[in-house]
Amino acid sequence: MYTLTSLALSILPNSTQNESTSESSIPPLPSPLNPPYSPSTVLLVYCITLLALYNYSKSLRRFTLCSVLTIMSFSLTTLILPVQSLNHFFNFQDYYLYSILHYLVLTPYVVGLGFVIGPVLIVLNEYSRPPPPPPPKPQPQTLPHKKPFDSSNPLPLSHLQTSPSLLLLIHDQIYDVTQFSKIHPGGDIIQKYKGKDCTDVFEAFHRPRVWGGLGRFRLGCLREEDRVQPSKATLAYRTLRSHLWQNNYFTPNPTYYLHKHLIWISLILLSITCLLLDPNFFLRVIFSAACLGLGLQQAAFLAHDAAHNSINEPPKKGKINWLSWFLGSCVFGISIKMWTVEHSLHHAITIRPREDPQFNYLPIWMLDLKELENEKVDGKGGYKMGRFVKLLVRLQHFHFLPLVLIVGRVNLHAISIVYELKNLLNQKSITPYTFLGLLGMLIYWTWYLALLSCLPTYFDVIIFAVISHISAGVLHIQLLLSHMDVNTCTEEEEDKLGFFKFQCQTSRNIKVKPYEDWFHGGLQYQIEHHLFPQLPRHQLSNVQPMVEKMCEEHGVVYRSDEFGVALRGVLRNLKELAWAVVTLDQ
Repeated sequence: MYTLTSLALSILPNSTQNESTSESSIPPLPSPLNPPYSPSTVLLVYCITLLALYNYSKSLRRFTLCSVLTIMSFSLTTLILPVQSLNHFFNFQDYYLYSILHYLVLTPYVVGLGFVIGPVLIVLNEYSRPPPPPPPKPQPQTLPHKKPFDSSNPLPLSHLQTSPSLLLLIHDQIYDVTQFSKIHPGGDIIQKYKGKDCTDVFEAFHRPRVWGGLGRFRLGCLREEDRVQPSKATLAYRTLRSHLWQNNYFTPNPTYYLHKHLIWISLILLSITCLLLDPNFFLRVIFSAACLGLGLQQAAFLAHDAAHNSINEPPKKGKINWLSWFLGSCVFGISIKMWTVEHSLHHAITIRPREDPQFNYLPIWMLDLKELENEKVDGKGGYKMGRFVKLLVRLQHFHFLPLVLIVGRVNLHAISIVYELKNLLNQKSITPYTFLGLLGMLIYWTWYLALLSCLPTYFDVIIFAVISHISAGVLHIQLLLSHMDVNTCTEEEEDKLGFFKFQCQTSRNIKVKPYEDWFHGGLQYQIEHHLFPQLPRHQLSNVQPMVEKMCEEHGVVYRSDEFGVALRGVLRNLKELAWAVVTLDQ
């Protein structure tokens, strides 16, 4: 096969005299000869894509290599073989061969320029500013729960458990939040802890400045003879949490999150660029859809972080978390309010049978036998299985992956629309934020349908939609692997274990290579994320050894499996549960 250089040198001398012959013999090629885009536009978009990955180019050797490749590819493609002049050099009767060559030449043209711009901008960025000052040494601070214990107005445990008011126990202090529960930003999750100790749940979900504001709700303290000493594991967990707050682990790194934003933006721009290429080149549809799905997946990870307030400070009372709304509703296309309420409940009662809204999959999948009717779940009857439900459960290990990849995202759209419409109908008063959820989803469907309108045939539209949903559906597999094939706990079992042990037993980490970290979006550190929901993503890997060591010291189960091992374990567990259902009928 000729190289581009030898091919160009062999044909350049005769290109002028054979121009008319070549033009007359080439069949009409609408897009490659008259592309609907300008090269500068394509180059700009591709350069943005390459710049999103600039944090992988940190060595001088890599800069040098990039420069050499740039000179070679840029000179070959722009000086010797201009893309717009291919028809002057070749006489192809095969249209597809022509299209393939078109893209082979376009690729180094774009990548080459990106190799130039990327390193130059990195160097300018690094050397045009003074070196940052060393980080300040963390100053120990007194956390609110470390203040002297207020022993005034002691109350018996029976008062906490039988009072009609909504009373909570936090560090043996009793708080009456009956009125506040009506405007609680986290929703009805607060009702789950009526008359119970919610110390660790409260501190996991709220910042220290909120801890200090509990005084206005204080009713009294728990009587000394009714107080229960926390386990050593719980005390170790609280000590670690205080250590992380005091040493600024919860402070986000703006540069880190800027990189993550560039990745999803670049993937979506790359998807749009592919749709503007030759409409007769079918592979562009597949590549564009895959890029869009991955871009949406990365945007969803950031929406998740923003909703946990790990990117910026929580919004003030009555305000909107605009970042999570934009990423979750406008980009990913779901109701971020619905997701936040459900996800907060998921963090508090992780995979509790029939109560965790994000892991309540019957009648399609059964995660534990505790969900069935012949088991009592928190004093309530379980799920009564009809014939059709039994059939689905018996086959759950077969249809698990197809449904997760294809239907999972469609289901999110459906329940988001239903939630927002119900919320709209139940509104007693109209505010500027009433229609915000529907507006965000409308923005999403506007730009998504505009992308689909760029495709020439209905077949292309279907292929694009399916592949983009499958690519984004990988996110759902990542979520499910973190909490399937693990222990499930009822409310009584959670209370006995304590928050720390309970979260470790109901979660699993996924072992990944360093270069795979961006793809999993922090979900691979699921145990650490559930123990410290507000911890920024870039700190999870730093905290992971601390948590694993703490679990080892106190005999707490710490599960960490490779992606393939976890997936096989989940499928095996689904099969075992399916056979258990068959056995129950016999």
